[in-house]
Amino acid sequence: MGTVVFFDTSSVNDNLDVYQDFTVPANSTVTYNSITIRNGAVMTIGGGSTVNVTAGILVTANSSIILQSINNSAQVNGTWQGTGVTLNAATVQVDPGSSINADGQGYTSLAGPGGGIANSFAYPQGGSYGGAGGGQPVSTTYGSAPARLRRWSLQRLHRRRWRRNSADRNRHLDQ
Repeated sequence: MGTVVFFDTSSVNDNLDVYQDFTVPANSTVTYNSITIRNGAVMTIGGGSTVNVTAGILVTANSSIILQSINNSAQVNGTWQGTGVTLNAATVQVDPGSSINADGQGYTSLAGPGGGIANSFAYPQGGSYGGAGGGQPVSTTYGSAPARLRRWSLQRLHRRRWRRNSADRNRHLDQ
C-alpha cells in the first residue's frame, strides 16, 4: 500500500490531509495548521516525536492515529528512558469508528522502572506504577499512587456523567 497525503501550503503551517497510511518518523518535531485523517487511513507517529497543530485534528471515516514509543525494552546509558509521543492541538475530534491509540506502547514485559520480575516458574510477575505490582518488592514501585487514583476517579466520574447523560437522552427520545 502506498501513501497519499496532501499538503495545503496556503497557510503559514501546512494543512495535512491523509488519505492513505502516513508515518511521522521517530524523534521528529513537526508543525501543521490542521490534520485530517480520512478514508480508513492510518497516521503513525514514531516515539519521541512532537506534533504541534495550531488549529485542529480530525480523525474520521474509520481512520486512526497510532502513537508509538521508543526505548521501551532496554535501558539507554544505564537508565530507563521510554518515551511516547507529545501531541499538542487546539482541538481534537475523533468520529465514531475512528481512534487515537497507544495500545501496547508501554515498557515491554520485564522492562521499565517498575517492570515485573520472573518468578521461579519463569512467569513474569506484575509491574508497578503507584503501588507494588503482583509479587513486587516495594523498592520497584515508581510513580504516584495519588495521581493514579485521581486519574481513575476522573475516569469513573466521566463514565457516570456519560451514562447519566445518555440515559437522559434516551428518556427524552421516549417521551
